[in-house]
Amino acid sequence: ERSVPVRSTRAVLLSSFSCGVAIAAGTLVRPGWLPWCLPAVVLLMWATRRTSVALKGGNRAVLLVSLLAFLIGFVAVMSPWVIRNRQVSGHWVLTSLWSGPSLYDGLNAQATGASDMTFIDEEKRFEQLSEFEANRWYSEQAVAFARQNPGRSLELAMIKAARFLSLTPNADSFSNQFVNLACLVFYLPFFAMAVWGLWVTRGNFFLILILAGPLVQFLLVHMVFVGSIRYRLPVEFPLSILAARGVLAILQRVRVDRQSLTMS
Repeated sequence: ERSVPVRSTRAVLLSSFSCGVAIAAGTLVRPGWLPWCLPAVVLLMWATRRTSVALKGGNRAVLLVSLLAFLIGFVAVMSPWVIRNRQVSGHWVLTSLWSGPSLYDGLNAQATGASDMTFIDEEKRFEQLSEFEANRWYSEQAVAFARQNPGRSLELAMIKAARFLSLTPNADSFSNQFVNLACLVFYLPFFAMAVWGLWVTRGNFFLILILAGPLVQFLLVHMVFVGSIRYRLPVEFPLSILAARGVLAILQRVRVDRQSLTMS
C-alpha cells in the first residue's frame, strides 16, 4: 500500500494559489488558455485529495480551501485587466473585445481556415459602432453563419484542424523546401515519440491530461476560430515531456535487450 504524501496547509495553499496565478497569466498572454481553468481545477482537486493535510474539517475543508486559494490567485492577476476593460469600454470584459472578429475570421462566407482580416478595413464596423458593439456584431454574424451553413462549418473545422496539426508552416511566406524539410526532420520524430510516450503512460490518466490535454483543447478551439501551426506552439512544451518519456522508454528497452544478449 502506497503511503500518502504529507504536506503542510501552507504548501497546499501556495501550490493552489500559484496554479491560479499561472492560469490567469497564460490567459492574459493567450485567451485560449481560459478553458483550461476547468481541467486545472479538476487536477488540483485530485492532487489535493491525494495529500494528507492536518486541517480541521477533513478532506472537504482541504478541497474548499485549495479551491479558494486557486480563485484568489486567478482573480488577483485578472482583476487589473478586467477593471481596465470596464473603465475603457463601460462593460465587464474578461479577456478582450477582439473575440468577435477572430470568430468571424474563421466563420464567414469567404473563410478558408486561414486568417484573413481584411474585412476589418473593408467593412469599417469599428468606425460605425463602439468597440463593444462591433465585437458583439461580429460574434453574432459568425454564429449565424455556422447555424445557416453547418456543412461548410464542419468542412472548415476539418481544414483548420489539418492546418493546426500540420508538420510544415502554413503561410507561403514562411514555407520553402529547406524550411519544410527542417520542420519534418524535427516534427516527425517529435510526434512519434510523443505518441509512444502517451502509450507507455496510458495508465496515468491525470498525467496524460496535464501533458496532452492542452493540445486537444487548443485543437478544438482553433477548429472554431482559425487554424495554424503557430497556435500549436504554446502546447508543444508539455507535449515535449511526453516525447521525452517515449525516448526514455525506448532507451530503457534497448538497455534491457543488450543486457539479455550479454547474459545469454
